[in-house]
Amino acid sequence: MRFSLERQNVLKGLRVILTDTRVWLSFIIVGFVAHTLMFGTYLSDDALISLSYSRNLAQGHGFVLTPQSEYVEGFSNFAWVILLTLPYWLGLGDLHPIWLLKPVGISLGVATLLLVYRLPIIAYRVRDNDPLLLFAPLALSISVPFTHWTVAGLENPLYSFLIVLSVSLYLYELHDPTRRPWSAVALLLTALTRPEGIIFSGVVFIHKGLFLLWHRQFPTRRDLLWGSIIFGGYGVFLLWRYSYFGYWVPNTFYAKVGDKRSLLTALFNVNDSGWRYILSFIWHQGIVFLYP
Repeated sequence: MRFSLERQNVLKGLRVILTDTRVWLSFIIVGFVAHTLMFGTYLSDDALISLSYSRNLAQGHGFVLTPQSEYVEGFSNFAWVILLTLPYWLGLGDLHPIWLLKPVGISLGVATLLLVYRLPIIAYRVRDNDPLLLFAPLALSISVPFTHWTVAGLENPLYSFLIVLSVSLYLYELHDPTRRPWSAVALLLTALTRPEGIIFSGVVFIHKGLFLLWHRQFPTRRDLLWGSIIFGGYGVFLLWRYSYFGYWVPNTFYAKVGDKRSLLTALFNVNDSGWRYILSFIWHQGIVFLYP
């Protein structure tokens, strides 16, 4: 009789564990880390450009590729370069780039999976133990582009993390207007991580405007502070960039597309390299998979 009760308790405990989505999420995270390790020692060549700028900045040479060279913004990931200066300031500059970049990327990737898991709870008030919460983290963990670029040494994991963090904080603030506007800081950092990151701020700004219009509300001081942090902060950054480098956008833009015809012409030209890049991504990923 005692053995039967113990067996029932064990089975009950196992049932509780196996129906806990957090347990399955931990399995997904372990699988994600294992997936990233499959790419071995690969690092993108551009990762070393960012590292070189970070090292020279930490050593007091400024934003230069090599010491005492001219100030040229040969990178397009400002926040990532700043983040990578921290190891040099902490005396970890002798570490091999693999041991420097991959742990940072994996940590940010895991943090993104955790945020993605929580996002439906914030956005749709889904119950904590809903199995559907596992779908998005699982899809990301098996996605080759996501896992590959997480450990390629570039800003992709930071960019992904900041985008999901921005949305999460914004929705928290939308549900509770008394919260401080930390989403504005996250959106500003997103814009500083990639040149096109400011687009996300624009999308959220439009959403906030439609939300206020729908509920027939006027912008509050907190809303004005929110907008000032994003667009005021980004404006200050643009002025600093122009005063430091002499250009409004990174040098890589001028090197790659600066001599092309107008943006409007490129937008409606399906033979443009940008469209070819997008279409090749859709082809390789499978359009049927992208829609869900």
